Amino acid sequence: DFPAWLAPEQGRVVPVSDNVADYAEKLHSQLQAAMIRVELGEGNDSLGKRIRAAEVMKVAYIVVVGEKEAAAGTVSVSDRVNKSDRILVVDDFITELTTAIAGRTN
Repeated sequence: DFPAWLAPEQGRVVPVSDNVADYAEKLHSQLQAAMIRVELGEGNDSLGKRIRAAEVMKVAYIVVVGEKEAAAGTVSVSDRVNKSDRILVVDDFITELTTAIAGRTN
């Protein structure tokens, strides 16, 4: 149960469907470019199973993207530490996460 700055997997991008796979891959690349250790949670399992797998692995930030998020350029973020679900603009999320990692705050 590592804090985000120490966790081997700091985030996981989980696309709701194949329709948003391109947006999820783009987001995954943006996060990796910001030096965030992130995985792409694709697969044939249901959305609930993919989210649950990330929770069991104790991933610090689970980022769910659907068609609304892709159209608006936002992400739905579930934070393991604060137990909160929020909608954020992608750039704001990257800034928040990189600041938390650099400051070793959670």
